[in-house]
Amino acid sequence: MSCLLGHKWNGCKCDKCGATRDEGHDWDLCRGVCVRCGKTQPGQHQWDGCKCARCGARRDEQHAWEGCTCTRCGTQRHQLDGCTCTRCGQELHDFVKSGKAVRVCQRCGVKVVEPHDHRFWCGQCDHCGEYEDDVTKAGDFYIQKTDYGVTLVGYEGKDNAVVSIPEGVTRIKMGHMGDFSHHDEITELILPSTLTSIDSCSWMKNLAKVDVNEGLESIEQNALHGCPELKEIYIPETVTSIGYSALDKRDGLEITCHEGSEAHRFAEKEGIPVKLLPGSAPTTTDEPAQQETFTNKQPNGTVRHIVCICYDGPLSNQWKPQIQQYIIGEETTAGSTFTQSSRITFESFSDNSNLENDDSLKMKLMQVYGGTYGFAQAETLALKSVYKGAMRQQDGKTVEAKFFVLYED
Repeated sequence: MSCLLGHKWNGCKCDKCGATRDEGHDWDLCRGVCVRCGKTQPGQHQWDGCKCARCGARRDEQHAWEGCTCTRCGTQRHQLDGCTCTRCGQELHDFVKSGKAVRVCQRCGVKVVEPHDHRFWCGQCDHCGEYEDDVTKAGDFYIQKTDYGVTLVGYEGKDNAVVSIPEGVTRIKMGHMGDFSHHDEITELILPSTLTSIDSCSWMKNLAKVDVNEGLESIEQNALHGCPELKEIYIPETVTSIGYSALDKRDGLEITCHEGSEAHRFAEKEGIPVKLLPGSAPTTTDEPAQQETFTNKQPNGTVRHIVCICYDGPLSNQWKPQIQQYIIGEETTAGSTFTQSSRITFESFSDNSNLENDDSLKMKLMQVYGGTYGFAQAETLALKSVYKGAMRQQDGKTVEAKFFVLYED
């Protein structure tokens, strides 16, 4: 109604009613928009080479190069050989994160370590990958010697399909930044004759063969988990401990092992097919009672406590009924008597050599008696214990268990 007598035009737009007309526009030429009514048209930059003199917009043409930099728009364009510009000499890396405190260039492999506090695990900082001071390098391997043995804590080989672990290594236990999972090229691992424990060989996607040594004692939890190409593996009788998910339960995997062995029990529990070899069960021999450094030999009498110390728990569990029957039978034959308070305890060592070590045996007896009768009496009772015999493997040499009897006073 207010414009019935005529509009009050301000260029293309009426100030009174807001009506528009296609004339008198106030163009923003670079954007192509009328700032008054919003009508559009193609933008019209005022180019000065690569840069618009009106709005500062840029285009990738007609640069004014000086070395690697356009003096007009500031764009940089380097001529790289690897990570170095051949024109200006500047180094330009393409970094990605590798660990919590490390950046690695994807082009040239240069590593930058950011300031951090070390957190060592298995001889290696899990933030930056640096090894502890007592870790030494032997070829492609990083070795750490401790009171527990010689441990392989890292590997940095390249393009080696077959990797042979050095002799002398007793354990494989590596941090996540130095383990085998980063090496897709590895298809076979050869374990040394000295190895007793294997860990940290998981997630090797192309590993197809592991040459396991006789004498290996334990395969730790997840040790060979996530190795889809591993279709068969031989596990010797010397292995007495296999951790949870040490091997994948999957189609195509078959374990070759001895009947009645720890590997046999593991395979049956996990539902993994097995190829069985003849097993060797331990045999018992009644050795003449010997005067050990910590025993006090005395005539047979009323049995207070029998302690059977075995090589690792699985054996004591497997043969417990036979061992118990054997000991009781031998003691009864010798004239010993049993009461309702007579006890029998099974203990174990993870290292077979401890069964030949007097101090180790004494400490084990003290642990048993201390937990049962109080630690004030433990050493006295250990000294009174009588060594009665041993259980050996069929070779007649390797000791699997020793028996001690504590008689009532």
